[in-house]
Amino acid sequence: MTLNILLLTPDRVYVSADHRLTSGRPAEVVSDTSPKLVSIIEPTWSALITYTGVGRDERERETSDRIVEWLTSDRPASFDEMTLRLHELGSLWVRRYRMRHTFAIAGFSLGTPTLVLLSNFQSLETPSAPLEIGQLSPSRMSLTDQTRAVFTGAVPDSASRTYRRALENLAARPGVTATEIRAAMARTNRAVAADYSSVSPNCGTATMDRGGNIDSQSATPLEVRTVFFGNDGRGMLAQSLGGIPAPRAVQFVARTGDVDAHECGLEIVEGSQDYELTVLKSLGGSALAADGQHAIVVGQAAEGVDRSWFPVVWDDIRSEPRVLAGLGGSWGSANAVSGDTIVGQVETETQDRLPVLWHLDGSISTLAYLTDSGGCARAINSDLEVAGWVATSAPHLAERRVPAVWRAGELVTMRLREEMSGEVMALGSSGRALCVLTTAEGRRPPAAVLWDPISDVSSAPAFGAFPIGFGANEETYTLHPYLGGLPVARRNTAFGSSDVLLPEGWTLSAIGVDGRLVGTKEVDGVQRIWTREPDGGTAVLPGLRGHVHSVSKVSADGTVYASAADGSGQHAIVIEPHGQTPDSQPFP
Repeated sequence: MTLNILLLTPDRVYVSADHRLTSGRPAEVVSDTSPKLVSIIEPTWSALITYTGVGRDERERETSDRIVEWLTSDRPASFDEMTLRLHELGSLWVRRYRMRHTFAIAGFSLGTPTLVLLSNFQSLETPSAPLEIGQLSPSRMSLTDQTRAVFTGAVPDSASRTYRRALENLAARPGVTATEIRAAMARTNRAVAADYSSVSPNCGTATMDRGGNIDSQSATPLEVRTVFFGNDGRGMLAQSLGGIPAPRAVQFVARTGDVDAHECGLEIVEGSQDYELTVLKSLGGSALAADGQHAIVVGQAAEGVDRSWFPVVWDDIRSEPRVLAGLGGSWGSANAVSGDTIVGQVETETQDRLPVLWHLDGSISTLAYLTDSGGCARAINSDLEVAGWVATSAPHLAERRVPAVWRAGELVTMRLREEMSGEVMALGSSGRALCVLTTAEGRRPPAAVLWDPISDVSSAPAFGAFPIGFGANEETYTLHPYLGGLPVARRNTAFGSSDVLLPEGWTLSAIGVDGRLVGTKEVDGVQRIWTREPDGGTAVLPGLRGHVHSVSKVSADGTVYASAADGSGQHAIVIEPHGQTPDSQPFP
């Protein structure tokens, strides 16, 4: 079993994980080159994740790959939201194996060094509640002014006491460097490996400071996997640290004021009287509305807990969802629609992601990509230009993403330095693309960049800013989460920029072509959707009681496409201004 060593100090967090994978009883060594470190880079916080227990699935995919897949998101999230998502998806995944497993998350939450364990056999609490093998249970420790070391995995707590005290004493010594501490963690790993055959003498160590800067080293050429912004079609956040019951199937259309909603255990909470909420029908599990046009809605849906997501289309907001055609498998997501074309991604038995188009006649075609890791089509404009990202190869990296635009079927990619990765988050009517860039090693915060694929000219990167979208006159909007202490929505034009100061705790998620801003804020302990109209007035929109709401997109007429999640899963919702429901125009 993997040995994880975690050390929290007031200014840095340190993580170590050995590289060995074993299988069977008695344990046989499967690999001594398994990467078990993942970094999370957000504009306002950062974290390192490692694990012990299940190291590789039946498809021989590393658990680190799964973590990257689960946590990659196209919207800013808090430390706690990231933890909740890993708890839900990790629990569903670990439940299949009935093995002891721990995810360890070390980072800075609201500036405080924090350690979270999600485990079915270990806890930071003393005494701990009884743990169940089929459910990961959370425990948490926040550091004040004391240095703390924690071991997870191979070594019993009693046997690790001497090692922990030695590391804590070293870290508290004046003048000690991060390099010296990492070297001591590597020596400790080798000492433990001499007594426990499941532990490799080789390990990877990493340290992260408050600014998200990472230093790492490894006895083998393994990288620290980095999660940054970009939606892989894995669904949104399920906001619960409790058990994960089966999702409630929505087999009817629940509208604002509809008493039938109570039959499904849902209660629609009133918001602005100028808007009406509709809960879309499901396949029996969770669902997400990603985009829409006229009465058509596209997104993704699952048939139940721990089921794959399917790309789906609702021909109108009252219809059953239809699964779109796949390529040897139907898994994936429909991300955007324009005219008679839907774009998204699908998975096949041999490839995890392929960027695709679905056409008016119901057929599917694959967009160009560069490597077997494929890519994702996220946005489409009225000229049917498509944007997203494609994977490309780079030394010592399992996957590197580059912003991509498909013009008349031809792939154009942004030129980036080898250490950079990125994705297109929004596509303007002129064909310009609003991108997010990050360093592959996660050494700097993400940056918003405006890219013209025709001339291949890019704006200077705005580090710490997240791209939101384009306005009516092709102006861009970016979110600066904590500029001057409060979140700021910035409108950028060729003549300069102007700011809208958002109240503390508000997040901007989407921008309409009329300048309408849409995001989320906390109301009664959960995230509700707010909108700022073009005239400057704000309103809280209708929602589902007890659910956390996430916004995908707002259309030209002000219709919001979103999801509402609780511990049982999530529901696809559409929130429309009154009188804006058009006649149905089915998509084949």
